[in-house]
Amino acid sequence: MPMKAVVQDVSDYEAAIIQIKENEKVELSDYSKGMSFFKLKQDNKLTQEQLAEIVGCHKSKIQKLLCFAKIDKAIWNAVANMSKVSAKSAETIYLLSKKSQAYKNALIEIAEEIRKGAGSRRIEQFVNDLILGGEHKEVDSEVIQSNSGQIFAMWKTGRLCLSKSLTFDKKELNACLLKFFTAQARINTDLN
Repeated sequence: MPMKAVVQDVSDYEAAIIQIKENEKVELSDYSKGMSFFKLKQDNKLTQEQLAEIVGCHKSKIQKLLCFAKIDKAIWNAVANMSKVSAKSAETIYLLSKKSQAYKNALIEIAEEIRKGAGSRRIEQFVNDLILGGEHKEVDSEVIQSNSGQIFAMWKTGRLCLSKSLTFDKKELNACLLKFFTAQARINTDLN
């Protein structure tokens, strides 16, 4: 089939940018993006920071996407189709699989749920049910995250845990917290 093509002399870095921009025109799964980004990073064409800048997302999103390549092949072989697996779920799978062989086996056992698109909380719940026999205490946790999926903090058993990747002005945060708690104290006083 005759085709028209544009031939350009570009560096590896520029070629990687062109590839990423071209792939953005097609609806790729998180798995495909993650594996592509991992290859670009592995070939020393782009750093994680450069990938985040080119894609226009936070570095933590790139970290999640890169988790796809770090997950044991036995888990992916069991899942078989990763098109519905989100980057956040991949990060959870990776972190759980690092705990022990028992966790890897549990992830393989719930491969069908992962294939269907189970979210990170459900994956963690399924695995904990298998590992701990369903008798584990439900952790009171609530994630504070942006619409793009960047996690800022999480409530765990009454404590607020800030994301390790978060950078911020502590004095400014303290001022905001003081303002919030002062307002809450006023509301509580008014109710009493």
